[in-house]
Amino acid sequence: MMMNTRTDRGGLARLTPLPTVNVVLVDPLLVVRSGLRLLICGEADLTVVGEAATADEALETLRALARRTGLVALVALNLGGQRDGYWLIREIRESFPSIPVIACGANSGAISISRALFFGADGFVDKTARPEDFLHAIRRGARREMVLEGLPPDWLAPIADGIGRHREGRSGPGWACGSEP
Repeated sequence: MMMNTRTDRGGLARLTPLPTVNVVLVDPLLVVRSGLRLLICGEADLTVVGEAATADEALETLRALARRTGLVALVALNLGGQRDGYWLIREIRESFPSIPVIACGANSGAISISRALFFGADGFVDKTARPEDFLHAIRRGARREMVLEGLPPDWLAPIADGIGRHREGRSGPGWACGSEP
């Protein structure tokens, strides 16, 4: 368990345990979930408590784990079918508002990331990010910090613009859940 140093009122340093972040991995690819599990298992303050390959499996897993503290859902945008990653993000946000959601993907465009954030993701991490940055993004997302990791800096304006256009009803085709961007 990782420890945090805190100073009490008397000025004495005290070690207190850092809370564990309990991660639910949602990705259609077993090899990706396995790789993420191996990466996360090497961290004292992170643990994988559930895995799912589909949106339905993810909701079932989250229902079973909902009473745990420190949960965070890491949701791949490339879930297939009618209940895609965007649908799942919105469903988690509505059904489990206290659980942070971090969207993830590889080679996702600014529009896809904007959609994920609009539908309720607390952030996005690209699967091509460095491992230490990926892990840091999970920790930050668990604290409900906005996370945009592994993106080119010049994408921030288009992502913000995409969210703004959608809020104003000017998003155009491809924004409905279940449709392709």
